[in-house]
Amino acid sequence: DTKKKVVLFIIAVFVFAVIIGSAIDKDLTIKRVNDGSSLLLSNGATVRLIGVSTTDEGENELKSFIGKCIRLTPDRTASFEPKQMRSGDLVYAYVSCTDKKLCLNSLLLKGGKAGLNEGTHLSDSLKSYREYAKKNIVVPQPSTPDIIDYNGSEGFQLPKYVPNGERRYQRWCRCSNDIYMLEEACDYTLPYTKMFANQLAAKKEGNFSIEQVCEIFDYCYKKWRYVNDPSGTEYVARASESIAASLTGDCDDFAVLMASCIMSCGGNATIVVGRKSDGGHAWAEVDINSFENNSLSHVEETIRKRFSVNVIKNINVRNDGNHAWLNLDWQASYPGGPYYTNTNCEYYSCVNGRWSFSTR
Repeated sequence: DTKKKVVLFIIAVFVFAVIIGSAIDKDLTIKRVNDGSSLLLSNGATVRLIGVSTTDEGENELKSFIGKCIRLTPDRTASFEPKQMRSGDLVYAYVSCTDKKLCLNSLLLKGGKAGLNEGTHLSDSLKSYREYAKKNIVVPQPSTPDIIDYNGSEGFQLPKYVPNGERRYQRWCRCSNDIYMLEEACDYTLPYTKMFANQLAAKKEGNFSIEQVCEIFDYCYKKWRYVNDPSGTEYVARASESIAASLTGDCDDFAVLMASCIMSCGGNATIVVGRKSDGGHAWAEVDINSFENNSLSHVEETIRKRFSVNVIKNINVRNDGNHAWLNLDWQASYPGGPYYTNTNCEYYSCVNGRWSFSTR
């Protein structure tokens, strides 16, 4: 009789846990659409839709789901527990609308409102996506990146791009040569690169400021199209190459571009490489102390207003001695966004034109 009561108690606890778990999932809703592949959830976390590129059409489609209950399915290479997400977290997932029983990732791709984007640190996102979708939809092939007419529709005035000679270092080698490679790649004194950065920063003219960083980041983030490196190598493009190629490349190319634009306008920058067992990622940082108005409250307020992130509790800044490095990761969608989770980091900093290297 005692055993029977114990069994019944365990069953009751299990049923209660399932009910509570279901209630938690049901209460997870879309609070805001950041862009065509990024959502802010009711719990304050941000989710990026796996396999989906950012487009205006996709953004408009996702806005119709604001307030809807959703369920998240993580990718195997970046698994997480949805019920344990906290405000400010950044996760990658397949997002399902529970009442309409459809996958938003599939909806955007099938409707032609987004291109297939395999370009994240999720090494098997395409494989996982096809498995998740059970091959019931036609997965479109990656589209040709848009060609940017800087001297036409974009309103830029850039000189003709001329490659600046041969480079001695072009690839990560995980040795002391990496700092020389980045010094070559960040060609921020090249007129082509500097003119690009100047014309973005000039939208908020004056001394180097967080407002200028926001203009640079927002333009590059929205225009960026991810393209993989050649198979078997980690090629790092010059900033001028990425600009001339209509803002295409992978994560380290975006980091080099951001760092170069910052240094072109008088700021100090760091390129960070984060490594863990299933891969790595690269991103840029800007030193808040290189702003004329370097008050953290001013920086936070500017970012919140510019990118409508009032619900975000913290703007991510890494303090290092006399420097306060603001996160500029393209995966976050706004300056100071969530950090890439990693176990080991390498820091390549350029302060007042001099490069240095450190690890953590």
